[in-house]
Amino acid sequence: MKKLFLSVLSLSTFNYASPQNTCDITISWDTVTMNPCQGVARAYIEIEVTGGTPPYTFNWQGPNGFQDTSQNVYDLWQGLYIVKINDAKGCEYYDPSGFIVSDDDPIRPSVDHKNYGYHQVSCYGACDGSLIVAGAQGGYGDFHDWPCHWTGPNNFELWEKNISGLCPGQYFLELWDTSECYHKIDEESPGRTT
Repeated sequence: MKKLFLSVLSLSTFNYASPQNTCDITISWDTVTMNPCQGVARAYIEIEVTGGTPPYTFNWQGPNGFQDTSQNVYDLWQGLYIVKINDAKGCEYYDPSGFIVSDDDPIRPSVDHKNYGYHQVSCYGACDGSLIVAGAQGGYGDFHDWPCHWTGPNNFELWEKNISGLCPGQYFLELWDTSECYHKIDEESPGRTT
């Protein structure tokens, strides 16, 4: 019969700390601005990232084929912007709801052209109509400070809000708010036919 020898080794106890979840990448705060007017790309998104293991890489995607690898993105058009963030250990943050950039309401000027009833001139052939910029909705700043440029028939041109001495015809108003948002409208000042 053979004897079996067992050797008992002393076992040491090792305490292992449970690893912290280093994949909890979050956006701790963000700033999303609105475009000051329609049809411009002046909005931006700024974010602050916490969690995970820095350094981070960023991959932004948005409308019109927009792509960027910066933390903060600028000169943005209206639309949905989504960012994918990776940390140094390959952990990923992705939220398909992303950030929405919108445009401000369009500028809507109010033009008063009722001085002589619908026709605006006192009688046929007269040049005594007038157009007055009475107010505006949308845009930035006080509309009284906005530059206004009128053009019309017979090479009419004037940089004023209110114009008078107008002959019958089509008049165009261009204006810019304090954010340099542009708007153009046309107003008709027809002559009397009777």
